[in-house]
Amino acid sequence: MLELRIDRSFTSEDINSLYMSKGYSSYEGRLDALYDAAVSSDHIVTAWDGAKMVGVIRSSGDMEFTQYIADLIVHPEYKSMGLASNLMSAYIDEVSAVEEIYLMIDSTSKNSFTKNWLVYKGFESLAETDKKIIYIMRKDINEG
Repeated sequence: MLELRIDRSFTSEDINSLYMSKGYSSYEGRLDALYDAAVSSDHIVTAWDGAKMVGVIRSSGDMEFTQYIADLIVHPEYKSMGLASNLMSAYIDEVSAVEEIYLMIDSTSKNSFTKNWLVYKGFESLAETDKKIIYIMRKDINEG
């Protein structure tokens, strides 16, 4: 059974293994810096299958008005199991007092499911280029 955690009880090996699980990482060659960045994130939710980290979502910002999601990573063996959705839901609950959440993804055709999924989760497209799409989730924290 998968477990979600909102803490920083992971090692550099845990997070590096997850990021390298798809065979490459944009952090390759800087994995020590990745660990430092992850533990320094304002908010982080991790997913575990026993002792194996299989997912993470993390963000940084000003803690009150804005957060920028740096990464949402799911181990390839755990794709299409609803893990990304569970991570995002736990993250949204964790940042419930933050007014705006930003996320940037590649604007490739293979991301069509992701684009629809983000809208389903409450994000809207803010800007798009031929390479990237920026999404925003705006929350009225003064709602009932």
